[in-house]
Amino acid sequence: MGKRENFRGIKGKSRFALIPFSIFDAMARLRMTTAARAAYCEVYHSYNGRNNGKLCVPCRELGDKLNISHDRAARAMKELTEAGFIKLVTPSVFLGRRTSAEYQLTHLKCDMTGDLPTSDYEKYEPVNPRWNGKRTGFTRPNGGKGTIQPWRKEGVSRATWYRRNTLN
Repeated sequence: MGKRENFRGIKGKSRFALIPFSIFDAMARLRMTTAARAAYCEVYHSYNGRNNGKLCVPCRELGDKLNISHDRAARAMKELTEAGFIKLVTPSVFLGRRTSAEYQLTHLKCDMTGDLPTSDYEKYEPVNPRWNGKRTGFTRPNGGKGTIQPWRKEGVSRATWYRRNTLN
């Protein structure tokens, strides 16, 4: 008897996710948050091979799965959408009944429309060009040599310096 196929794949076999290394490299290059990386894995988990373009991932359920707040889950989905890893196909609406947003993975062909993969994440550049690549944060205007404290240059207290420079 032949192998019987059900909605989730071949019966008796477990599914697996084939995520290309280029996606992980792009997430590292763009310095995506951990929540966004985990959210991408959950979005990919909802893909069954025939539903790209109809991936329904509610932020409340995503937050419960990832053990984060639903606001943080929504920010992670927004981060993935802005970076081009996923594309919003149908926004969520509440007209009589709630419908969740539907997404598409951009590195795969859309199963609903037949559109070819766009891989928008490869073309995306970060919004903040001042990022210096360190965990400490952004570059400082004075070359990273501490904070700028002009009152110390003049040898007066901070209150005196502000009084002199803001009232005139």
